[in-house]
Amino acid sequence: MHSLAQEKSPKAGLAAKGDTIAHVETIAKSVNYAESVRKCKRKHVSAIGPHGSFAVTGQVAKALLALVEADEQGVTAQECDSSPNRLGAYVHTLRRRRELIIETVREPHDGGWHGRYVLHSPVTILEAEQ
Repeated sequence: MHSLAQEKSPKAGLAAKGDTIAHVETIAKSVNYAESVRKCKRKHVSAIGPHGSFAVTGQVAKALLALVEADEQGVTAQECDSSPNRLGAYVHTLRRRRELIIETVREPHDGGWHGRYVLHSPVTILEAEQ
């Protein structure tokens, strides 16, 4: 029978042959996930809607900006700068939490339909930060 040391590749280095690796220093630093997430700046938008001033952040803020910029033409997920697969969820958040009136217009295509979202509530953007 072969010993385990004989089966290891000679290119594996001293550590593979069972030698000590005490001389190896740690190069990587452990980073707390919460700290790294906080370093990423999220989009922040302050606005005035029909029920007063409000603020939204992240992808919801990007969706609000897209709706305001699109005006009466509305916006689809493909046209929006935010995550296209989640635009409906961001619109839902704006409808429920900010009480904005946003119409969904069904636009048919070969595979079914997609929604075009049109903002009907008057919204004024006060400040948009990255």
